[in-house]
Order: sequence, then structure tokens, then C-alpha cells
Amino acid sequence: MATSAGSAHVSSSAAAALRSGAVASASAPSVVARDLRCFKDGGSLLRHGAPSRSRRFGYYRNDYRPPPPNNYRRAPPALPNMEGERMLWSIMGANAFVFACWHALDPRLMQQNFLVSEESVYAGRVHTIVTSAFSHYNLGHLGANMLALYYFGRDLSRIFGPKYLLNLYLAGGVAASVTHVAWCRWERERRQSRRRGFISQRAGRWMENTAGYLTTPPALGASGAVNAIVLLNALVFPTNTIYLNFFIPMPNWLFAALFLSRDLYGAQLGLGGSSTGHAAHLGGAGVGAAAWAWMRFGRFIRR
Repeated sequence: MATSAGSAHVSSSAAAALRSGAVASASAPSVVARDLRCFKDGGSLLRHGAPSRSRRFGYYRNDYRPPPPNNYRRAPPALPNMEGERMLWSIMGANAFVFACWHALDPRLMQQNFLVSEESVYAGRVHTIVTSAFSHYNLGHLGANMLALYYFGRDLSRIFGPKYLLNLYLAGGVAASVTHVAWCRWERERRQSRRRGFISQRAGRWMENTAGYLTTPPALGASGAVNAIVLLNALVFPTNTIYLNFFIPMPNWLFAALFLSRDLYGAQLGLGGSSTGHAAHLGGAGVGAAAWAWMRFGRFIRR
């Protein structure tokens, strides 16, 4: 490394050569060219805009700037994800508001506008496909969904933005509601096909077609929308560590696989197997899988 005195000496010699009009000959390079070669990796001449050679690209450029001091080399800390946090808290606030309405307003009003079922869709209350994704009656159901939403939604909002997170939530909720209604209809048709005999078959078909959808359970909750966020998070960050029940560590992909397996098994039991809408969960998870597939393979489709 050259000393400061040596740098000053070479700089003065280069300046003297320029003032005297020295020209480089074919046999001996000029003082200026020699000085530039000696100090192309750092020196007083480079600080005044002398061309330098890029180690990465291998060409000369004139935009060289010396490295910053040691106390500025480290990047400043990242700003908090304020917009993403605001979107997450807005979604959770909407769910909490509907939860409070369940316990403060007329139950019949809430059932007509915040429960999705075949009956509500056929009656023209199509808005329940969306409103049911913000509806919870049980505090434990609300707390579990909001905890999963906040934990898995933070990273997605930081990377893809708050609007993408909201659209993913809404798409997952709509897909869950539609899947639930379609699953209930398929279950009715499957029950009808099991009947034997002419009279029982005709009577069963009449009952199912006229009032059968009234017996199918309505659905509510953000589980389908949250499942879309959970599965997309697992596909984007498969190696992140998740603590099942807050103390069992496992990779993110295994956590998502366990929940999908539970819903697949529960869907095989039919409507009478449990009070959980496993088909709706799978419908919401399908939105997360579709979002990941579009990010991964969409460029081939757009070509």
C-alpha cells in the first residue's frame, strides 16, 4: 500500500508532466499512464475521477467512488413493515367487529347475512360468500384464526405487499365458501344415490330437491382464507421453523402437510363426520397453491 507522501509525490509528478506537455512515446509509457496503473485500485488520483478497472465486469469506467467509511459500510436497519402491519390489523379488526356483532345484534340478522350455505345462496344472499369469511361466533375459533393470520401473513405482506395479502385473503375466503356449498350439494346427491327401491328413491329425491339443502350445515369463519395464506407461506418459505402447539418444532412444509392431511381425511367422513368444514379448508388452501404455481410457472403461460 502506498503511503500518503508517496501518493502526494506521484500526484505532483503527474501534474508536472501534464503542465510540461509530456507525451507518451511508443517505447516508454508516460508518467500519467504509469500513475494510473499504480493507483487504479485506490489512491488520490481515483478520488478525482480517474478511470478504474472493475474487478467484476473487467472494463474501465469513470463512475468510481471510494468506499464509504467503516461506520457507514453496514446497511441501515430495514424499516418496519408498517403498511403490512396495518393491513393485518385491519383484517383482524374486521373479524373482531363481526364477532362482537354476533353477541350484540339480533341473531337472525347475523344468521341471514354472515352464514354461507346452500339455502343462503339459493335465496339470493350471495354476499354471504364473502361476509362469512369475517364471521366467528366462538372466541377460540376467532383467536386461532387471527393468530395464524398474523404469524403467516407478516412475511407475505412484507414481500408481496398489503394489497396482495388482502386479495389472497378474499380469494381464499370466496373459494372456501364456494367449495363448501358445492360439497354440500355433492353430499346430498351421494346420499340420494344410496337409496334403494322405487318409492323410497322418489320420495328421497323429492325431499332432497325441495328442502334437503335446508338440512346442510351453514359455514362461517376465516379458516379457508387463512389456509390460503398458510399454504402459500409454506411453499415460499418451506424450511422456516414452526412450533406446533407452541413447543413442537417442525419445518414449515411439514406443518402444512399435516393440516392438509387432516382436512383430506375429514372430508372423506362427509358432513356428519365433524362440525369442521374440511372441504372449505381445502378450497382455501387451493387458492394458496394456485398463487404459488402462478408465481413459479406463470412466466411460461404468459409467453
